[in-house]
This record gives sequence, C-alpha cells and structure tokens, in this order.
Amino acid sequence: MIRLYQAQDLPQAQLVIDMLARHGIAAKIYNGNAAAAVGDIPFTHAYPEIWLVEESDFKRSRQLIAEFEKPPSDELWCCEHCNEASPVTFETCWNCRRERLTDG
Repeated sequence: MIRLYQAQDLPQAQLVIDMLARHGIAAKIYNGNAAAAVGDIPFTHAYPEIWLVEESDFKRSRQLIAEFEKPPSDELWCCEHCNEASPVTFETCWNCRRERLTDG
C-alpha cells in the first residue's frame, strides 16, 4: 500500500474514494475518525488519508486527483429545449430538467 492523498475532512476523503472506485482503483481511508483526537494529537495528523491498495495505480490516481482538485469552470451551455444557460458541470438544465445533449 502507498499513501496517495490527505483530505481536508472525511466527506472529501469519501468523494475521492468513490471517484477512484468508479475508475476501478482500490483504496482505503485511514484516520477517518481521528478528528476527535485533535488536541491530543496535532491537527495535521488528524486529516483523513487515502491509501492505494496497488502501488501501480499511483500515477493514474494522481491524475484523477488533479482533475478532482481543479476549480470548477465558469463555462455555460445552452439548453436546446428552453434556451436557458446552465454551468457545464450540470448534466441537466437547471430550469426545465432536460438532459444536456452532447455531440457524438
């Protein structure tokens, strides 16, 4: 096993674990409940850590983490049904709830 990532909190760690799992990468969370010990241990030791089961997944996992950490885009797409603009991160129109049509 190899340490991949140190999350800010348990929900962020779970998001990373879920993302890795969707890409077929096995990982585990350590220190998931260590936040309760802050004061007895340094807070930097209480952050949840993501550890990979297979070291061979490290490079691909780092690429996925880099995508995960990128700030959201402020680009918009226009709904072909109601002509309202929605962020590119939305898969459905915020206004009419129709799915975004994609090329290909």
